[in-house]
Amino acid sequence: MFETLDATLCRYNGANAIIGDFAKQMGWAPLLRGYSAPPGVRYDNYLNRLPGRPSARRVALAHHSGDLQSSLVGVEALTAPDLDDGDESELGQELSAKVVEPWRSAPSKVRDALLRRLRSLDSEVPGFIVGGWTEIDRPGPVASSVIAHCAAEIVSRTLRALAPDPEVVAWVAAHHPRQQGLLTDRGDPTRQARVRYAVRDRPGRDRRLVEAQIVALSKLMGETYEVQQPVKHETPSQSTQQSCT
Repeated sequence: MFETLDATLCRYNGANAIIGDFAKQMGWAPLLRGYSAPPGVRYDNYLNRLPGRPSARRVALAHHSGDLQSSLVGVEALTAPDLDDGDESELGQELSAKVVEPWRSAPSKVRDALLRRLRSLDSEVPGFIVGGWTEIDRPGPVASSVIAHCAAEIVSRTLRALAPDPEVVAWVAAHHPRQQGLLTDRGDPTRQARVRYAVRDRPGRDRRLVEAQIVALSKLMGETYEVQQPVKHETPSQSTQQSCT
C-alpha cells in the first residue's frame, strides 16, 4: 500500500521538477495558468496532514489523487500557449518518461480494476481510455485532437453516470436551493453540481480535495478540447469517434 503511494509521489514530484526546470530554461515562461494550482495546494496539505499510520482509505486517496495531480500539471504545461512544437515535443517526452511510462508499466491489475469500475458506470468509457492511450504514441496534431476528445468524453460520461440529472436537481433543491452556479438557466445541473453531488458523502477534507481536482480536470479538458478542435476544422468526425472506441 505504502509502496504504491511512494511511487505516486515520485511521479508527482518528478512532474513538478521537470516543469520547473523547463520553465527556467524558457526564461520562466508561465507554463501553468492556474488550473492545477488550487487542487495542488489542497493535495499538498492533504499529504502534510496524513497521520503517522494513516487508514487504508486515506492512503488510497493520496495515491489516486497524486496521479491525477501529476496529470493535471502535465496537461496544463503541455497546452501552454508559449510552447512551440519543438518545446512541446521535448517537454512531452520528459513527462512521458517520468509520469506516463511508469503508470503504463505498473501492475495490470490496477488498470484492470479501474476499467472494470468505469465500465460499471458507463460501458463506453473504457473504450475512450484505450483509444486515448493508443494515440499517445502517434505524433501530430490530429492525435492530440483525438486524445482531447477522448478525455472530454471520459470526464463528461463518468460525471453524468455518477450524478444523473434528476438526482442532482433534487439534491440541489433540497440542500442548496439558493446557491448560484449549480443549475443552468434551463435548470440543468452544471459540472460543479455534478461533482459536488458525486462526492457528497465523502469526509470533509477528502471531499474538498476530490472536488477541486475534478473541477480543475473538467475545465482543463474543456479548454484543451476547444483548442484542439480547430486543428481538424470541424467537430469530431466519425473516424475520430471510432479512434476513441
